[in-house]
Amino acid sequence: MSKNNHHFIPVTLQRQFASQGKKGLFFYDKEKPAEGTKWRSFKTIFYKKHLNTLHLPDGMEDNSLEIFYDRNFENYLPQIIRKLRSQFTLNPEALSHDEETILIQFFYNHMLCSPDVHGPMLKRHAPDTEFSTQKIDNIRVKTLGDQPKDLLDFLSMIPVVIAKPSNPIDFFIVGSNPVMHLLNQGETSGSLIDGKMELWAAFGSQLAVGFVPDWRGPNTVHLESKQVLEWNERLAAQSTSFAGCSKTQVADLAKRFEHTE
Repeated sequence: MSKNNHHFIPVTLQRQFASQGKKGLFFYDKEKPAEGTKWRSFKTIFYKKHLNTLHLPDGMEDNSLEIFYDRNFENYLPQIIRKLRSQFTLNPEALSHDEETILIQFFYNHMLCSPDVHGPMLKRHAPDTEFSTQKIDNIRVKTLGDQPKDLLDFLSMIPVVIAKPSNPIDFFIVGSNPVMHLLNQGETSGSLIDGKMELWAAFGSQLAVGFVPDWRGPNTVHLESKQVLEWNERLAAQSTSFAGCSKTQVADLAKRFEHTE
């Protein structure tokens, strides 16, 4: 694929959702419902052309943000995920301080770099012209390029909880809008800052990572089938496209969430 096709769900992460030895996922795009659920290779899904490109006034392109993601996240994610999974074994491996920092920073960027997140802003504030789209895209790229130390430091103080399904035949999907904002039970509004909201993202077909304010329990939890299904439904509902290792699972979700709103 073109070097300007930037993945907002990194291929390194997509691999964590695939069956062993497979080089792709079963994929559904709400904007192309006629295509149904199709098997697609990793490189052909969850990307956007020039997603992380800064368009300069002289017509040149600055790909510093994409290079930053490649060097600081792609190379370290497999080992971090392996250590997170090890927390459910008899020989857990702790993340190093640097790996904890990378995990926090990746999670922040994972939450904000999807077109499902910044796309609505383009529709509200920019006419359908290449210049206007590039201008607002530049604002987004500059914002993500300037990593917010205060916010990252705040995230570092929130307990990280790791979850997996209790039933080995239950699988998480991956959505184009990959981070869920879950309000605490009984709350109707709130945020991460006031402790009334937690953030969760699937990091593999049987691994999810959450930032949970005021967490007092163990750092690992097992989810019942009903909760795994609820999380998958939430991911499918909030995402323009989604994928997983089970064609039946993705197709069933596609029937429920066939079209974008």
